[in-house]
Amino acid sequence: MSKIVSIEKQELSAEKIDLSSVDILKKKTSEAKSFLKKYNKGLTREINNAVQTLKEARKLNDDGFSLRGSGAKDFRAFGRKAQELGVDFLDIPEVKEYLDTMRELDEINSQILKAIPSKI
Repeated sequence: MSKIVSIEKQELSAEKIDLSSVDILKKKTSEAKSFLKKYNKGLTREINNAVQTLKEARKLNDDGFSLRGSGAKDFRAFGRKAQELGVDFLDIPEVKEYLDTMRELDEINSQILKAIPSKI
């Protein structure tokens, strides 16, 4: 008789496990459906907007580096000519403004590089 009771208890325990597993699956299915509703309502659009913004930031960053590179070449040429004439070109207001602007450009480019993921 005790073997029958033990077998019945095992069967009941197995049924409880199966029922609780089904309940867990129902809950997870419900959570996933809720997530999908939110996802379909705008997450895709937001992700696409973010990716586009990052691509634009990368393009602006590349343009900034190009501008910096071409400006540096012109700046060096100007500096050589000024030295040939014996002029301390660092005292020229436009040179100071150029250097300040290039520092700001470098800072922005550095911030963008830190913020943008390498693969987009």
